[in-house]
Amino acid sequence: MRDYFSDVKEYLNSHYKLTVKNEKKENLVINSVLNNFSLNESTKYIYEHYKLFEVVWHDENNRYMGAINFVSDSGLEKEHEELMEIMDECYDTDLDELEIVEDIMHWYPLFHFPNGDAFCLDIRNGTVVFYEHEIYESEKNLHGLLIATSINDLYEKWSYFHFKDVYDWSEVVNDGGIDLECDAIRKYL
Repeated sequence: MRDYFSDVKEYLNSHYKLTVKNEKKENLVINSVLNNFSLNESTKYIYEHYKLFEVVWHDENNRYMGAINFVSDSGLEKEHEELMEIMDECYDTDLDELEIVEDIMHWYPLFHFPNGDAFCLDIRNGTVVFYEHEIYESEKNLHGLLIATSINDLYEKWSYFHFKDVYDWSEVVNDGGIDLECDAIRKYL
């Protein structure tokens, strides 16, 4: 069993300046949509033990390098509802946006990024996908990009490069999600 968050905190602390908000749970029970999915021991540990885990790191010149904003199992429903509210405000249910609406109805944010993007659990198939907060405002549409084949896969692969934020996630994924063998991932190691 591995505590991914303790590992990343230790690594980042040895290389960067950190701001950490960390709160452990008192109740070691998972009560959420996650109960419908098979979690390995390390992933289960995160959801059983962490109520809050947020980390922001900067280099020695105080330049922003990355952030992790974990959504605990108790926050999944609330985050899903907030995503649904955003969907109601921003998207029409006409044909050109119907697919986006359908996706968001089944997505539960697992991690947020400072710019509003998120990694989401798709409860239709258990995959982890990329939610892009400005779907039509950027050159490249990353909405629904497969990040991991499961929650377990997300933690295993993303922890390999210390939960670092990637500017363009399409550069480091393939049909199976995060591709640890691709050339672009080397700059995050």
